[in-house]
Amino acid sequence: MRTHTGKRPCMCEVCGQSFKKSGHLKKHMRIHTGPYTCEMCAYAGNHIGSLKRHMRLHKGERPYMCEVCGQLFKQNVHLKRHMRAHTGEIPYKCKVCDYAFNQSGDLTDHMRIHTEEQVVSQ
Repeated sequence: MRTHTGKRPCMCEVCGQSFKKSGHLKKHMRIHTGPYTCEMCAYAGNHIGSLKRHMRLHKGERPYMCEVCGQLFKQNVHLKRHMRAHTGEIPYKCKVCDYAFNQSGDLTDHMRIHTEEQVVSQ
């Protein structure tokens, strides 16, 4: 019912931010208990998950494997991006022209072509 009422009864005593669920508050509190620092380098992150992901660099872990070709990845998001090579999915489409891209950053770079053209032509 809180979803419909907008009530957020769980409040952070450190910064005053409020949350609908106690689990969300608990996750938020980790921001205040950080930083989580790497003992092997100067890395510091606000979340334990970020530190765990970072530690894969030092340990050489690549726990995510492509079931099609066997390539290994450090992060699931990298595996998902890789899978587009096998599926042919090109999810980022330019709304101005017919170009499409596998990665959002490539579309962002491409959009500069259109914005620069508009500035030059004015």
